[in-house]
Amino acid sequence: MSGATTPATEAPALQDRDVEPRTPMKRLGSTRKLAAFSNIRIQLSEQTRVLEARAEAAAGVAGELHEYCRRRADLEHEYSRALDKLARTAHQRHKDQKHKREQWPLTGAFACWQAALENTRALSRDHAALGELYGGPLAARLQRAADDALRLHRKCRDIGEPVFVHIGIVR
Repeated sequence: MSGATTPATEAPALQDRDVEPRTPMKRLGSTRKLAAFSNIRIQLSEQTRVLEARAEAAAGVAGELHEYCRRRADLEHEYSRALDKLARTAHQRHKDQKHKREQWPLTGAFACWQAALENTRALSRDHAALGELYGGPLAARLQRAADDALRLHRKCRDIGEPVFVHIGIVR
């Protein structure tokens, strides 16, 4: 074992030229690097614009779908009420004029008429359920998706803003 130790030397003091801010040319070293970094900045700026457009489009589509579902729910409810009213009036008219239609149950057409009424009632219930689906959970999920898309876009923009300022992209 040798008792060799490394000599303790002090680091050289900083000179004035080492402390002063360097120009982009001195910092990067060549015009080729400067052009490459400029190209990267342009590409990053363009990608940011494209992402902003996509986020706005996604939020817009989700918002339009939400509005569509809300209106569709209104129409489904209205159609359901109209079908129900049709079935009830036909049934009531039959009930009111039962004395004139005593022979109807003996005909095959009567079974068709009753099947048509039952089908109308079932269709009314189905459209009411569709209206509830369009107006309830589906519309709420679409609105939440639109809000989430905008929230994520804002968060990404807020995170990226200091980086853009640091690398010199004017926003």
